[in-house]
Parts: sequence; structure tokens; C-alpha cells
Amino acid sequence: MNNTIKLCLTAAGLLALSGCGGSDNETPEVPQPDDSISINETSTLTAQLMSIDGFQGTATINLLGDNELPVTDAQSMKLILMAYPDGATSTKYKLGWHQYSLLDCLEASCEAGVSEVDTGQYQIDFGSVDWRSEVNDFKLALEVSGSQVHLPLAFVD
Repeated sequence: MNNTIKLCLTAAGLLALSGCGGSDNETPEVPQPDDSISINETSTLTAQLMSIDGFQGTATINLLGDNELPVTDAQSMKLILMAYPDGATSTKYKLGWHQYSLLDCLEASCEAGVSEVDTGQYQIDFGSVDWRSEVNDFKLALEVSGSQVHLPLAFVD
């Protein structure tokens, strides 16, 4: 029995010294985080409208900051979803009669449905919207603020 224990200990020691046949030169790859910038670190800001479904009251936007990096952690936003029909428009705003839905999240307390669904990409949910039957077109206006940057309220394309 004593020889069996010595044999097992010797085998375990040899196995430990040999490293199970692995190479010490292989270092595991560390996954790199996506290149992005926080809303509070960027000094530039642009917005791109990716999609809009006014009948459902949803839109998706991309925010880009310094060096065209996706902007993360944006929460201070004001959003206006405009709904209007085809036809004659006023000269000043290039819109006929219109309806709108407002989400004002510039203050700390906001019950709006704004969520970051991917790095720099935000899903906006205006909740239930009740448009007139003549409505068939939509525009989104957006205002975003960070500690070093402010994108004034404007329509996004």
C-alpha cells in the first residue's frame, strides 16, 4: 500500500511539472471592449435616425461623439415625435397641421422608454400614441445633454 501511495504521488508530481503538455508561451486573448465614449466624456455629439415607427411610437437613434465613437450612458434627452399628413405645409416649419408626443428626460426623473440597446444605439418608446386617421408621416426632434456637450433640439435625419 505504501508503494502505491508513493507511485501516485510521483505520477502527480511529474504531471504537475510537465504542465499537462501545454505551452507557457500562449497567453489567452483578453476580450477588448467596444470602442466607445461616455456622454460625459465627449466634447462633440451628432445624432442619426436609424428607424422610426410613428404608428407604434418607437424610434431608434445612434449617437456619435469624439472621433465618431459611439456614445454610451446618454440619459438626459428631450424627444418630440411629430405626426402629420401629406399635403400643404406652412412656410415656417414645412409642416401642415400636426400632432406630437413629447418625452422630456432632461431632468433626473424620467419615466420615458429610452434604453441603450447596443453601444451608442438607443431605442425610444413613446408609449401609446393616438394619432388622427389622416396622419401618415413622422419626424423626430431630439435634444441631448452631457457634462461637456449639448446637442440643441432639432429634427434628426
